Amino acid sequence: MKRQEKGRGKLDIRVLFTLAAIAEILGTLLIATLLTALLENLLHEAIEVHPLVWLLLFGTTIGLTAAMVNVLLLRPVVRLSRAMKQVDSGNFDVRLTTNRVINEIADSYDSFNRMVEALGETETLQTDFVSNVSHEIKTPVSAIEGYTTLLQSTDVSPEQAGYIERILLNTRRLSTLVGNILLLSKVSNHTMPMKQT
Repeated sequence: MKRQEKGRGKLDIRVLFTLAAIAEILGTLLIATLLTALLENLLHEAIEVHPLVWLLLFGTTIGLTAAMVNVLLLRPVVRLSRAMKQVDSGNFDVRLTTNRVINEIADSYDSFNRMVEALGETETLQTDFVSNVSHEIKTPVSAIEGYTTLLQSTDVSPEQAGYIERILLNTRRLSTLVGNILLLSKVSNHTMPMKQT
């Protein structure tokens, strides 16, 4: 129901092309009739229009129709293509607005805007999730590393010392991994200033 209300007052693309073809034919006839009448009035005699003149008028009308199609159809498609390239490069703040009278263009822009909004929300959720999970994992890993370090200072058997050393090594590796994930999250969010060296 909402889409039908939104589409009121706008043209379907098939209707637009049909109207353009009709306008082209009527425009050619009108221009030819006006030019013939003008020449007959100027020369004061009946003129028969040569087929090349008809061809010239028809070609001119086709050119004007192509220009109209370019304005009504191709420019919005080019804008949509440019916006898609921006989204492809990671810019989810792109929005498109139009006051075009063609349903398909308005619907495409609306769909694009909804898609970009959903992608932006997904990106934010993913980034927040990675950041939060990484931070939450870092806390218990640090606690395990601390307790393992304390165990090293106690008297234990050589076998237990080996186990403690492995636990400590792996907790440090895990801590480094979590730190790198947090760092990547900051870089991808552009919250960390880049320094070129």
